Amino acid sequence: MEISHVTRAEEWLSSTPKHVLLYEAFGWDLPQFAHIPLILNDDKTKMSKRKGDVAVEDYVKKGYLQEAIVNFIAFLGWNPGDEREIFSLEELIKEFDIAKVHKAGAIFNIDKLNWYNSYYIKNKPTDDLVKLVEELYPEWTAKVKEKIALDKNC
Repeated sequence: MEISHVTRAEEWLSSTPKHVLLYEAFGWDLPQFAHIPLILNDDKTKMSKRKGDVAVEDYVKKGYLQEAIVNFIAFLGWNPGDEREIFSLEELIKEFDIAKVHKAGAIFNIDKLNWYNSYYIKNKPTDDLVKLVEELYPEWTAKVKEKIALDKNC
């Protein structure tokens, strides 16, 4: 599969020797392993699907923009070493350095995610926002368009 790097949560650290042995047994090239701290709830417990949304798809369905989610997740336990908080995906790819990932778990702060989402919504072209609303709420937008058409005919 030509996997060169495996980045996973620190809870997988103890199983890494077993995985190394499996790679060696199969004669596969060993990837570089990196273990990063967990993402934590406000109460500093491990995020879990038993305690709410944890999948990116859950947040997209709620209307969070992909660029806000990417920017937010990148800053969980990492920063570029200065005051900047808004990065394009290209800038994150260029600037991200796994050596700058903090050792402690990162708190998932929904207020910060809302701040990122607000920033990206405010800076997105209106036509793009309309398309997103139509995708997220097709029944609602169909009713609005129907009402607009009726109003024009009156």
